[in-house]
Amino acid sequence: MKISKQDYTPAVKTGVLIGAILIGLVILLYAIFKIRRVFPTIFYGIFIGYLLLPITNFFSKKIPRFFASLLTITLFLSALILMGYILIPKIIKEASEVTVNLPNIVNSISAFLENLINKLPLNMRGNLLKSLLDNADSIFKTNIGLLETTFFTTLMQKIRLIPSFFISIVLAFFFMKDSAMLYNVSSKLFKDNKNKSWIKFLKENNEEIRTYYGTLLIIAICTGIMIGTMSYFVGLKYFLLIGFMDSFLELLPYVGPTIVYIIGATFAALTSLKTFLLFSAFFIAIEIIQSQIVIPHFAGKRIKMPPVAIILLIILGGSLAGVLGIIIAVPSFIVIRNIIKILRPTFYQTIKTT
Repeated sequence: MKISKQDYTPAVKTGVLIGAILIGLVILLYAIFKIRRVFPTIFYGIFIGYLLLPITNFFSKKIPRFFASLLTITLFLSALILMGYILIPKIIKEASEVTVNLPNIVNSISAFLENLINKLPLNMRGNLLKSLLDNADSIFKTNIGLLETTFFTTLMQKIRLIPSFFISIVLAFFFMKDSAMLYNVSSKLFKDNKNKSWIKFLKENNEEIRTYYGTLLIIAICTGIMIGTMSYFVGLKYFLLIGFMDSFLELLPYVGPTIVYIIGATFAALTSLKTFLLFSAFFIAIEIIQSQIVIPHFAGKRIKMPPVAIILLIILGGSLAGVLGIIIAVPSFIVIRNIIKILRPTFYQTIKTT
């Protein structure tokens, strides 16, 4: 029995399309795996260039694009050098003090836990609560000891990444310089009416991904400044270190702030109970405003994605590819969603209504 063309329903075509997309993703992931050692350098170069591209586009209206890209990179490096000249020595000093004082920190927390155990009734000291406190003391000592021994080793490993950083800067320069040419080539390939949807696809991806990354960058910088300032006013000694760390780790939504809070709350608890309570209250308030109001409004709504979906994608990306996975999880979903939207509007509408 022959099957006519009419028997190929949209559902079958959609299934074939999804299968093709999944196969393409598998091939892409395999290619990334094969070049995994150099892929982060390439990605960060494109990432930096992508974030700085609006500045290059602005300068290119007045001067040739080559010099516009060169000026943008120069301003970017100058800002990094200035920030490093002002902040890095103080941050390194604070980090060194933390490392030197780690034994005292361990002893202080151990004494606190012992006093807490001693205040328990005699009939409770041998039960599960005492065991939990002892385990907490042991775990903290172990992790602090690991931090003490691996801090400078980790620092040296990061310093070795400086050549990769400069390679990323060079890639960012060429990405900005040639981005207009790449866009023009893409436009010519799809210049006929039949393929105008692909031009729309490129524009939508560009707008949504730039909105996501740009929003995260602005939020990260502002939140880092607020956390550092708040830490200073509540009496936290290492406020510069906390603020600097937060500015970077806020780029990892929901995961980064948790790490910053654990570190900051530990330092605050060692200062005083009042400092700990104030730090916790202000930090939680800032993060609630950021995660429940700022990110959903300025990122989630603009890219038409609920906050829960963003959280799940970030968790999945982190599980599969670590920090890099967290960074590219949401943009990757945006691209896949727009591919489905362009190729199969009916399937996209079905997803949208379910």
